[in-house]
Amino acid sequence: MTEPLKITKTEGHVTILHFHGHLDGQTENLAIESARTVSNTGARFLLIDLGAVDVISSAGLRALLNIYKMFTLHDEETAWHKVHAGELYKSPYLKLACASIHVNNVLAITGFLQNISIYPSVEEALRSFSE
Repeated sequence: MTEPLKITKTEGHVTILHFHGHLDGQTENLAIESARTVSNTGARFLLIDLGAVDVISSAGLRALLNIYKMFTLHDEETAWHKVHAGELYKSPYLKLACASIHVNNVLAITGFLQNISIYPSVEEALRSFSE
C-alpha cells in the first residue's frame, strides 16, 4: 500500500513545499495541485523539500516535470537558449532540497538534475535563490 503524501507549506519570498511519504501514481495529482495552488497565488519561486520522501516513481517524476513547467517561463527559457546555445538551462524558479541518496540517484539517472538544482539542505537552497 502506498504511503500517502503529506504536504506542508512554508510561505515567504520563496514558498517551500515539504513533501512527506511516497511520490508516486497515487499521490502525483496532490503534488501537482499543491504546486498549482502556490503558482496561482502569484508566487514565483518554489523550493520542494524532499527530505521525507522515501519513494519516487515514474509518476512522481512526471509530477516534478509538470511542476517544473509550471514554474518555468517558456519564453524566458527560449531566449536563454538563444544566448547560450548548447548549454543546459537550470531553472532559477524551482529548486529541490534534502533528497535521500535513493531519490537523488533516481533524479540524477533520469536527467532531472540537468535542469533543476538540488541542495543538501533547505537553508542552502534558500540562499541560492538570491544568487
